[in-house]
Amino acid sequence: MNNQNTDAAKKAAELKEERMHPIFDECEVNDFGVTKREHMLSMNGMYIAGITDAQLKEMHEKLTELLTGKKPVKYYYVRAFIAAKECGSSLMYDFAVEAIGEDKFPLMECLHYAEKVFEDEKDNLDLSKVHITTCFEISKKNYEEFRAYRQK
Repeated sequence: MNNQNTDAAKKAAELKEERMHPIFDECEVNDFGVTKREHMLSMNGMYIAGITDAQLKEMHEKLTELLTGKKPVKYYYVRAFIAAKECGSSLMYDFAVEAIGEDKFPLMECLHYAEKVFEDEKDNLDLSKVHITTCFEISKKNYEEFRAYRQK
């Protein structure tokens, strides 16, 4: 129980520190009749209450895209099953793929990537029957580490 209390206190302190960012202004809020001073998201002197950190992150991504013109990049770890032309054998292959401006899993990019990697083996492998068996989003750091590991 103490660990949960300590973790909750630590999270609250981290959130409070995050809210000290320049886009957060200190203001007075009415909390059930009690006036408190809190840091709230401010835009031109107007305060936005009730915004979650996930919504703030999404807003940041969209504003960054608008201001820089760059689409957000997502990274995925993928495992594919590739059937051999001869019955009874198959190949499992894992790789990481980068998707620019995609909101969903980039299925076609993964299939094209597998076809490109195994182009020399198309006589032995049935590249029309590539099946994606596992996929999850990873961080850019994990993506780069995985690619470096595979380059060895």
